[in-house]
Amino acid sequence: MNRTAELEKLFECWQKSNNELAQGFSPDGIVDESMYDRAKLRILFVLKEPNGHSDDMRCHARHAERTLRESGRHRYATWRNLARWSHGLLFDHPQFSEMEKGFRSSGGLLSIAIINLKKTRGESKTRPRELSAFVANPINKAMLRQEMEIIDPTVIICCGRQSVGELVKEIVAPESKWSPLENGLLCFEWRRSAALSFWHPAARAKTASLYSSLIEGVEQVLPRSDHVC
Repeated sequence: MNRTAELEKLFECWQKSNNELAQGFSPDGIVDESMYDRAKLRILFVLKEPNGHSDDMRCHARHAERTLRESGRHRYATWRNLARWSHGLLFDHPQFSEMEKGFRSSGGLLSIAIINLKKTRGESKTRPRELSAFVANPINKAMLRQEMEIIDPTVIICCGRQSVGELVKEIVAPESKWSPLENGLLCFEWRRSAALSFWHPAARAKTASLYSSLIEGVEQVLPRSDHVC
């Protein structure tokens, strides 16, 4: 059974665990398994919750990739920056100016995995108590851990700074300690993965600064992780 089939089986069981999930579950995970497995790094982006929908996040990623490739633009900063970050991490960490020339057509979004911690519809502004309560539910926490084990990333980017990073650590490695990086980011290790606490891709910050900070952070943690080439 491949990873995608394992995830579908997991989601089927998960939705049966309570009525709320059965009525509005947002699947996610590996966007394109063949490209993910061939990628230089297995990158997992972790977000908080679906923004105003309960659609399949993998379909959103494919649509964003196609839109960027065909029109050169996308209305949402989240997908524009995820495409930039994916391209930079997968294609030898180019400088920002060089990355800008190629990220729209490189297919980076097809080579990643992306998940939301909360699998039910949210709004533009997350309600922290609802997010924490969802993750704290023993079934949800076990399923989230299993999902990340199936995805088996090399690098986990926790998009939402400590609010997401702490929840991810609670799910997969509660005994781990945060380690500071030279550029101010924090990371922890889990199995063969390095997890970074980072900004959300729609954060109100300069696009170039976000990109450079992420590249610098990953360059610092990769020696600690058993990355694939």
